[in-house]
Amino acid sequence: MGTNKGIVFETSSTYSVFLTADGHFQKGVPLLPSVRVGEEAFFQPYKAVSKSEKVCKIAWRAPIVTMVAAMFILFSVLIPSQSPVSAFIQIDINPSIELGINDNGTVFAFKGLNQDGVEIKRDISFWRGKSLSWVLSEIVKQTDSMVGDTNEVGVTTIFKDVSNHEKLAKVIHSAIADSASDFSAKNQKVQVTEASVAERESAINEGKSVRKYHLDRQKDNELKQQKFNNTDKRELNTKEKMDTPGKILKEDKRIYEKKSIKNNDKQFPINEKSKKIETPKTNKTEINKSKNNLKQSEKTKYEQKKTINSKQDAKISENASRKEQKIKTKDKKNSEPTEKKKNENQPDKDNKGK
Repeated sequence: MGTNKGIVFETSSTYSVFLTADGHFQKGVPLLPSVRVGEEAFFQPYKAVSKSEKVCKIAWRAPIVTMVAAMFILFSVLIPSQSPVSAFIQIDINPSIELGINDNGTVFAFKGLNQDGVEIKRDISFWRGKSLSWVLSEIVKQTDSMVGDTNEVGVTTIFKDVSNHEKLAKVIHSAIADSASDFSAKNQKVQVTEASVAERESAINEGKSVRKYHLDRQKDNELKQQKFNNTDKRELNTKEKMDTPGKILKEDKRIYEKKSIKNNDKQFPINEKSKKIETPKTNKTEINKSKNNLKQSEKTKYEQKKTINSKQDAKISENASRKEQKIKTKDKKNSEPTEKKKNENQPDKDNKGK
């Protein structure tokens, strides 16, 4: 296919119309990526592609694209992606944020650990590849409206590689020192702590930062200790009551007296001067009468028991006598047939003797 030269008369997405030197209009594809109307440019003749040819091209390209995509997915699964992150820095102000940096202190990971942290990540753009100090300063700027009355900023460092511990620690501390002026302007103190990779994993599984994870665990332990102490106190109180039953009786008496005072104010009035309960006085004669009545009732009960016992003895003796009579009658009946047999045998013996 040869190249021609002409003046651009019209342009479109697929081809342009050129005016050649011999005065003919010809469709062509310009060799330059962009041409303007009225410019002179080189072009190749335009050849329209039929629908059948397009379908054929798509038909043989589609399986190749699917194969390439499948190979890419397979290699991405089999070959683990090597992350450049060597350490994690978690910042707890009100929002909780986690940053991942490489050996040089460049940020390659940004994650919001709560809803406020996710919103801050949306507001900060072009953070990837920036220095840690720059990202920290941007975070401080974005947290002006979210911080509230918090006077302390928690920074937790987690080192993945022990060999680069010292180098990364210097990078992190220098970045914190650069952003310390921003924190001091808000009267906030920065507290830096270090955690292990295992602690980070357990905290992230619960959707928290390491600092928040430790604070929640501490609160839970305090509540458990309080419950344990309360149960110990209750057990001690019950033991003391079991050891001193006299005290329980006295306390129960006092409670009963208080209840009786509340329920029976009319029957048992209280003197204002002495503040004692006025109980009705009983005469000696009434006490003696009650004693005599008790004695008489006891006597009657005793006599009733005697009569009941005597009746029972009589019944027992009657039953015994009846049994004896039955036994005697049986013996008589059994003895009568034996006597008859003896009497029958005696005359036979006499006849034999004669």
